Amino acid sequence: MILRTNGETMINECNPLLTLEKLKADLHLGKEVIQLNGHFQLTKTEFCYARAELLRDKALEKSAQSHLEGKTPLIKIMQRYQKYDSTLTDLSWPAHFPFHVISGTGAITSGSNIFMFFPQVLGIQGRSLNDYFGFELIDIWENIFKNNILPCIQRGFSNETQKMLAKSLFKDLRVTTYLASVLHEIGHRVGPWQISPCKKGFLKLDGLKLDVLGELSTDMLMISLIPEFPEFAHFIIFQRLFWFGRRGFRNNPFEGSINTDNDAWIGSYLWNQLWKSGVFSLRNQRIQYNFEKVTSMATKILAEIDELGKMMNGNQSSEEQEFIVYTWMKKSLEHNGRSFSIPNTFVQFLASCNDINESPTFNPIVKDDWCSDEISDQVGVAL
Repeated sequence: MILRTNGETMINECNPLLTLEKLKADLHLGKEVIQLNGHFQLTKTEFCYARAELLRDKALEKSAQSHLEGKTPLIKIMQRYQKYDSTLTDLSWPAHFPFHVISGTGAITSGSNIFMFFPQVLGIQGRSLNDYFGFELIDIWENIFKNNILPCIQRGFSNETQKMLAKSLFKDLRVTTYLASVLHEIGHRVGPWQISPCKKGFLKLDGLKLDVLGELSTDMLMISLIPEFPEFAHFIIFQRLFWFGRRGFRNNPFEGSINTDNDAWIGSYLWNQLWKSGVFSLRNQRIQYNFEKVTSMATKILAEIDELGKMMNGNQSSEEQEFIVYTWMKKSLEHNGRSFSIPNTFVQFLASCNDINESPTFNPIVKDDWCSDEISDQVGVAL
């Protein structure tokens, strides 16, 4: 079933395959305005109904690619990933696009989800590689950094750290966000913890454990393989700590969501590693961010989880693989024999940020259900 609204085609939620094909056609035609209407499985919300009008930021695509090519061409970066994992054959720019949420209702506009990866978000599997692509929700990321992450940084980090982040991270936040999202996707295609477009054949893990290692792998790869872009490391570290890492803390200040949410678990794990490696240190009762030690920390973490990956083989049962990974997780983060706990020092810091919103509040630019083509064009010019 196809509906029409304001001259744009809107796909009804009854047919996810039709939705997928329509989106692929819209992207191929280079359409700026994409309308979504259906049931979606986003990472931080349940499978539920949502509708939204999204605006593709082509200007950001061009400026981000120009920024990358001006320092290190993508082909050189891809060759580094290929050297890490020779099975990587596609060295082209991933089908990953920056979008702004113009209007809508439901999970897409909730402010809790920062990307959509197709076709999984539709609850279906792809039939070919062309079925796999992603939308990065740039303005939601920006909202999270400015209203949830930055206040936490200001609360406890040194002035020197804040000034460095102002110059390196917040100055061109949209460019950094989009490039980091593209490289994040590339990192999911390599190594023993590859999960895109599907996981390695020998892996029988699912859920929290696989997601922890898949996310850690791509994050540490980006920091290790692309050190000439320090903003990528800043982006990874501070959103891991002060957005994902705070999930559930208000309701449970000892465990938060770390026993159910892979990103929250990584936040606590990373907090420990940052202090252990000397990336974080205390100076005059404020946290000092010693960036020069970040790459060595990331390289060490990557080597450790790669070794863990070598312990996996197709002859093992899912229970055996689960046991191996869970044993490593218990050695890597506080565990009381029943569940994981947030590190005490992290609990203290997060408690000092309790007055800062834990969950982002996001308001689309347009209040109406659907905006006209004229308004969309005006918003596109403004962005």
